[in-house]
Amino acid sequence: MNIINFLQGFSNPILDKSFTTITMMGEETFFILFIALIFWCINKRVGYKLGFAVLSGSILNNILKITFHTKRPIGEEGIRSLRVETATGSSFPSGHTQGTAELWTVIAREFKNIHTYILAIIFILLVATSRLYLGVHWPIDVVFGAIIGVVWSTTCCWLFDLSIKRNNKLLLLTIIIPCILTVFFYGGSADIKTVAILISFFIGYYIEDRYIKFDEKATLSMQVIKYTLGISTLLFIKQFLKVLLPTTVVFDFIRYNLIGLWITCGSTYIFQKLLLCNNKYHLTK
Repeated sequence: MNIINFLQGFSNPILDKSFTTITMMGEETFFILFIALIFWCINKRVGYKLGFAVLSGSILNNILKITFHTKRPIGEEGIRSLRVETATGSSFPSGHTQGTAELWTVIAREFKNIHTYILAIIFILLVATSRLYLGVHWPIDVVFGAIIGVVWSTTCCWLFDLSIKRNNKLLLLTIIIPCILTVFFYGGSADIKTVAILISFFIGYYIEDRYIKFDEKATLSMQVIKYTLGISTLLFIKQFLKVLLPTTVVFDFIRYNLIGLWITCGSTYIFQKLLLCNNKYHLTK
């Protein structure tokens, strides 16, 4: 509690706003937008690794929360808690910190330069600190969240590389199937959405790699068009369909399934047909 009190001793409206913004970089919307950017415009292979690591890691995090079932500092005397709507479930480990560690560990591991290493450390520390400043996690939550995130994403990257080396995508099912089974027996609505994207991400990976063979390289103007078109459609699926479709687990599963398929194979098929890439390979009619 002393660390939380120390950080909150500096509290003011500017820091409140700043840390509220920073903590959003450890949330679903940011992850989707960031992974889509990497996948469509920078490095497809890294995008796949990010998707598998962050999605499966989110399910792992929720299972750990259920297992340890620790109370958050929210409501504790002397602690002020902000943005509590993001503090769902138990406290240990921090999902925001773990997800951020997973994302930036993949980035640092794959791009392997001093800039990405520094960025990874900065963003992990910032998000972890934001969770303490906002009074929604204990220090042990963010410390282990970061450690678990680094270890899990490293494991996912290793498995993805192994699946390519052995030309066997089914190796990825060693992560996906336990996630599905775990969510089936213990998961809540948020887990069902996550596993829906994870399943469709794997299916889309197979379709894209076998039939579409998307090349993310393109001119700057093409990249802007790709990302704008891709994100606009993604947000339509995520937000507009939410209004149109009934609010049930089944329709949430369908909607998030469409998100995974759109990112991996729907969008890439459209990009190829619109010639929004530099590669010479294009789908035949």
